[in-house]
Amino acid sequence: MGSGLGARVVDAGRVLLIRRAVAAGSLVWSCPSGKVEVGEEQVEAAVREALEEAA
Repeated sequence: MGSGLGARVVDAGRVLLIRRAVAAGSLVWSCPSGKVEVGEEQVEAAVREALEEAA
């Protein structure tokens, strides 16, 4: 079983935030996050999750 992670992405003083639905009609801002797949390094997972969620 993999574990979870969150990533802070900062570029030129700007921070990447993702809008997530937490309840019907309710959104919150958060850092990209997700699960580390079995055999995956944490850095690889952080990059993958940031790219997936920013697309």
